[in-house]
Amino acid sequence: MADKGIFSATSTTTQGRKASTGLVVVASFESYAAAQEAVDSLADRSFPVESLAVVARDLVMVEQVTGRRTIWRAAADGAWSGAFVGALLGFFFGLFDWVEPLVSAVVLALWGIALGAAIGAVMRAVGHGALRGRRDFASVMGWEAARYDVVAATETAAEARAMLSSPRAR
Repeated sequence: MADKGIFSATSTTTQGRKASTGLVVVASFESYAAAQEAVDSLADRSFPVESLAVVARDLVMVEQVTGRRTIWRAAADGAWSGAFVGALLGFFFGLFDWVEPLVSAVVLALWGIALGAAIGAVMRAVGHGALRGRRDFASVMGWEAARYDVVAATETAAEARAMLSSPRAR
């Protein structure tokens, strides 16, 4: 049977309680960078870090609106992505002489850019128009956690907690 690491079934915890079967929360931090710094501190002091994990708690999905989306903006985005795909396809068709041996890869790439941009612009504009105003904004989605717990195997948790609470850990 393959080793699955230190994780098994999980449950919600507070510091010092079991985070998973065989795992104990040794410290909690408000940022991932602080949790990473704690693990790095333990690693610098020769702690067996393979018994540790950083667990994000209370995850929330955040959708950050980045701007208004118009049919023209959709067409421009489609033109850029279509031009890129067209350039790649045109270049490879020319590179491997799939079209005509006398036509260079550069010429086919340029035609690919033109045709790809046109097709991409039309497709994105039609797609945006089909939404009929239900999604007139652009956004980026991501996850944010309320806190990050450093958890350790039960056998090493007390040592990890002691090392993190000592002045040298900071």
